[in-house]
Amino acid sequence: MVDKPDPTILTTESLRREIANLKELQDTKLSGVSTEMHTLITDLTKRLDHKYVETSADLHHLRELLLERIEGMRALSAQAREDGRTSLNAAFDSAGKATDKTEQSVTKQITSLSERTEAASKATNEKIDRLTSRLDTGDGKSKGAGDLWGYLVGAGGLIAALTMAFTRTH
Repeated sequence: MVDKPDPTILTTESLRREIANLKELQDTKLSGVSTEMHTLITDLTKRLDHKYVETSADLHHLRELLLERIEGMRALSAQAREDGRTSLNAAFDSAGKATDKTEQSVTKQITSLSERTEAASKATNEKIDRLTSRLDTGDGKSKGAGDLWGYLVGAGGLIAALTMAFTRTH
């Protein structure tokens, strides 16, 4: 008789062979995937390193640019403060000079007014003194009495002439 092989054993061997083939196929695929992943990770690392270097360089450049601008702004601010201080000092000096000139002008005007007032007062006092001295000496009275006598004689002569003219016509 011919021995018939046991189907269970054949199935088990077949399964083992297929499992070994699957393991080999899986190991090959995993190895390929692992190599591919390693290549991708290496490439990605290189890219990230490159981007890090670029970003670092960009950040360094940006930092330098910002520091330069800040220094420029500080310089402008200091210059503006100095210009303002200079302008303010010039304005105060100018105002002081104008005040001095105004004060001198007002002093001159006051002095001039004072001198004119003194001159007018002196002239008025001299006139009053002359009139007072004339009154004290009687000049005014005798001249006034002489003038009155002349008026009276003239009026009397006029009345006499009118009377004569009036009596002749009637």
